[in-house]
Amino acid sequence: MPSDHDVATCGGCFARIRWAITVNGKRQAVNADPDPKGNLAAHTDGTGTLKVRVLSAERSTLEHAEW
Repeated sequence: MPSDHDVATCGGCFARIRWAITVNGKRQAVNADPDPKGNLAAHTDGTGTLKVRVLSAERSTLEHAEW
């Protein structure tokens, strides 16, 4: 899990967020703190970019370095 250096505050709800890139290349705000009930898997790639995917029926568990 990344450090807090990339945590921002949501302008609407003031929650702690991180900006991630989806598998389709879109920016998506995600909760900065992992939630065990959440439906996203996130990891930092080799360039330091936070990538995120939705947990699906085909890939329903965390893989490798995802959190």
